[in-house]
Amino acid sequence: MANSIFQRLNYYDGMFLTAGLMAIEQNYFSNWLSYQNQATYTAGVLEGLAVQAQANTLVVDYGMGLDSLGHLLVFPEGSGNTFPIPNNVTDTFSVYLSWPASPVSGTVDTVNQQATIVMGTPADPTTSILLAEVSLSAPGVIATVTDKRVSVTSKVAPQLSKGAITLSKALNGSTAISVAAQQAQLTQDIYYLSDQTAHFTTPPLLNITVQTNTSDIFVANVAEVSLEKFTVSLAAFPQASSDAQTVQINWLALPTS
Repeated sequence: MANSIFQRLNYYDGMFLTAGLMAIEQNYFSNWLSYQNQATYTAGVLEGLAVQAQANTLVVDYGMGLDSLGHLLVFPEGSGNTFPIPNNVTDTFSVYLSWPASPVSGTVDTVNQQATIVMGTPADPTTSILLAEVSLSAPGVIATVTDKRVSVTSKVAPQLSKGAITLSKALNGSTAISVAAQQAQLTQDIYYLSDQTAHFTTPPLLNITVQTNTSDIFVANVAEVSLEKFTVSLAAFPQASSDAQTVQINWLALPTS
């Protein structure tokens, strides 16, 4: 990490601002945000970006995500979300959202740094996130589109209220939750043990992840933690699916005493 990335302007009255000086100020804030994202979150999808087949073309929903360098990858509405199958592909290829290596010129005075869709292998994997894998049954004919999106997760470890974690008493598991068609949110109790008895002497630290077999994105939060169970609040984002489905909650409970 070069020291120069944290240089910023020292303003004073009468200062002559050149394009080079203004670029230093722009880079200071963009670098600050990128390094903060890189240290705080994993690469993945924040919203949308589902890939679907439509008459042997690919349609990518608008949305946003983070790459492994902390760039905010934005694919906005109205950005041209329908893409033909590449002519040089005859079998299987991947679809990525990538940070633009060279920003697109908007006008003489502006540039556009929206993310771009890449079919195949991106030039720089560290500035791209995988969205889908596409299989062809014949040149130009789509057989399947497999969702490969991974949600952004936090890298920040939970703060321990007291004591140390005793891993020998930790518990983990997976729980399937049924979500009805168009059900936007729900809550459910998840017990650590099958007999629903208390396992911990103090409320544990909980880490949960969400897994689905559809293109829908769900946000899960731990609403309440007790000695024998915890309560999960699950919400569809940005909207509920029209089909019933099953969402899997993977959890890890760490004792604090």
